[in-house]
Amino acid sequence: MSQTWKMSDEEIRIMFKQCKCPIHQVRIIADLNVKSVHETKEKLMSLGFKKEDMSRLRADSDSVRKPVQGEWTEEQCEILHSLRRKGMTCKEIAEAMGRSEKAVWHRINVLEKSNYKEARV
Repeated sequence: MSQTWKMSDEEIRIMFKQCKCPIHQVRIIADLNVKSVHETKEKLMSLGFKKEDMSRLRADSDSVRKPVQGEWTEEQCEILHSLRRKGMTCKEIAEAMGRSEKAVWHRINVLEKSNYKEARV
């Protein structure tokens, strides 16, 4: 039985690598892909992650997920664009990427404006 995932392997890999709380991120990835936590853990293991990586907090994080601060990388912008094309809301994208909803909304607007200006030149 072939299993289809809404997110690409690379999107899943990047989201999991960048998360502050792997315990929560496994659930988020599962929800975004309409999969069970078990299926998601199996997928992550097939992408090279260890089971231990999915069941504990990172050493540098606390138990409360905080939005990522700082500038957006090109890679994050590509993921944002990809998730937006798939019809995800700003809130869903924010939860998946560990950003605030306002930050996602703002970044979408900045990207749309820059593409609009480039298209007119």
